[in-house]
Amino acid sequence: WDQIFPPPALIPTCLPEFLDTSAYTVARYPEEIRRYLRSHGARKVLFGTNYPMITPQEALSALPDLQLDEATRDAFLGGNAARVYDLNDS
Repeated sequence: WDQIFPPPALIPTCLPEFLDTSAYTVARYPEEIRRYLRSHGARKVLFGTNYPMITPQEALSALPDLQLDEATRDAFLGGNAARVYDLNDS
């Protein structure tokens, strides 16, 4: 991760507009992604599973370990994607 993820101080300015997590289970997220998700990235990180390689249940088994507040968890698990792809009911 240290070769593809910028140093923590540069994360807010170096990452793409949105980051998806579909290649990893929550248990395998590096600490840099965990911190980013709990701070500047609360509205920028989208949950993904890489199904069928990783099932939703497997991907989410360690979700409580992220220690997200309710608003961040809801955004991460679907709210951000709904906003990005304009899926909210009009």
